[in-house]
Amino acid sequence: MGYTDLFDLGYWAFGLFERICAAGSFFVSRLKSGCDPLIVAVAQSEWTHLIGKRLSEVIPLLADQTELDVTVQLSKAKKPRWTRSLRLVGLLHEGVWRFWVTNLFDSAFTPLLIFDLYRQRWLVELFFNHLKHGLHVEHLCCRNENGLMVEIYSALILYLLTQIVIALAALQSGQPLETFSFKRSCELVKAFLLTHLSQLFRQTSTALATFFHQLVQAVILMGHRDRRRSPA
Repeated sequence: MGYTDLFDLGYWAFGLFERICAAGSFFVSRLKSGCDPLIVAVAQSEWTHLIGKRLSEVIPLLADQTELDVTVQLSKAKKPRWTRSLRLVGLLHEGVWRFWVTNLFDSAFTPLLIFDLYRQRWLVELFFNHLKHGLHVEHLCCRNENGLMVEIYSALILYLLTQIVIALAALQSGQPLETFSFKRSCELVKAFLLTHLSQLFRQTSTALATFFHQLVQAVILMGHRDRRRSPA
């Protein structure tokens, strides 16, 4: 299987979809609100009456359904400028239908798994947010390639170390990962490292384990998100 692209509606374009398909890769995108795709095939025999209808016509017929899995053409025109068939999956969540389009036709990719793939896109957004604002990678000091790579890799090491500490803090405290703030936890990790850096290289493995345990405990006590503010 080739690469799978996950992108938001700002990148919605038939030309982009075609380039991804032609390259043998895959994509998952949320359905654009103004798009009313034509259903051309269905995954289950009991849905054959949906063929030839637009999505807007089909939604009222799904009263007893919580999932939709059909093949569609996106273009509205009688002579569409783009005729490649795509898969459209839908999930009913809190009384509202949510739809995604993809060229992943493998039945192993259920509608729920398609949704989960798309959801992973937000984790990528969080990763770059942490790099920029938590680790301040948007303000690099060096002006040569080697120095830039040192700064970037140092930030990535600190990012991974912070995520490991958060995971251990969640495990030991029995609290969800989402309880902990990456920014606050990262500040604690940096403070511990700066305080003990001169001693770390002379520590025994037992002392290092104690240091790491104390760091995790500090995150458990002081690394929580502020519930009154947006997650950080």
